[in-house]
Amino acid sequence: MLRRSLLSLLLPAGLLLPARSLAAQSPGPERPEVVSAATSERSVRADLATVTLRFSREGRTPADAGRQLATKADSVRRALAALGIPRDSVISGSRWYWWDNRIQMFERPGRAAMVPDTGYDGRVSGSHRVVYPDTFYRASELLQVRIRDMSSVGRVIDVALAQGITEISELQFSATNTEAAQREAIREATEKARARAEIIAAAGGGRLGRTLRLSTEGGESTRSVPYDQVWLMGVTATGSAASRSGETVVIAPTLKVSARVDGRWEFVEGR
Repeated sequence: MLRRSLLSLLLPAGLLLPARSLAAQSPGPERPEVVSAATSERSVRADLATVTLRFSREGRTPADAGRQLATKADSVRRALAALGIPRDSVISGSRWYWWDNRIQMFERPGRAAMVPDTGYDGRVSGSHRVVYPDTFYRASELLQVRIRDMSSVGRVIDVALAQGITEISELQFSATNTEAAQREAIREATEKARARAEIIAAAGGGRLGRTLRLSTEGGESTRSVPYDQVWLMGVTATGSAASRSGETVVIAPTLKVSARVDGRWEFVEGR
C-alpha cells in the first residue's frame, strides 16, 4: 500500500513537468513595432586631390630602358618638388604588386638587306629583300601624386604636360577630416527617423514606446573629375582669366557626407 501511494503522488507531478516546460518556452504575443529610416547630408571641403601620371621610356636593353625611365621619374619629382609637393606625396606605382608589364619587349621593322636566292646546285638565281626585326624594350612608370594644397592642382597638371606626360588619370577629390560633419549628419538623420516614426504611431492611434534598435551607415566623401573636364571647370569658375593666363585652373568641388539611420520602436496603443 505504501508503494502504491508513493507512485500515485509521484506520477501526477511527473506528468506536469513537460507541460510546464512547454509553457515556459512558448513565445508571448508579439507587440507591434514602428520602423522608420531617414538620411541627412553635410557639405565638406576637399582637402586632398589625387592624380596619377603614366609615362614610359624605350631602350635597346631592359637595363637601358630602366635607366632612362628612372632619369625621367627623377626629373618629374624635382619639378613637383619645386611646386611644394613633398617627395613622399609622389608614390611610385611600380612598387604595387598588381602592376604587371613594367618592362615589355617589342619588335619593329629594322635593317633591310638584299638576300641572294640560291638553288640546290648552288647557283644564284636572284635576290629578295629581307627586313630584320629591331628589338627594343619599353619601361613604364606610374606616379600617384597626392596634393594637399588645392591651389596647386592645376599647376601639377601643367608640370606634367611640360614634362611630356599626356596619360593623366581622373582627378579624385576627397575630404580626410569628416568626423564632425558625419556626427551632425547622424544626429539629424536620427531625429528625422524618430519624427517620422512618431507620425506613423500617431496616425495608427498610438505612440512610441522604448527604442528597440538604431543603426547607421555613413557615405563616402570622394568625387572623381575626368581630366578632359578639368580645364572646363576652370573656365566656368574664372571666365576669361583662365584663357588669358594659359594655366590650368582647377576648382575643388564641394563634397557631401551622408548618413542613413534605421530605427525600430515599440508601438503603444492609446495616446
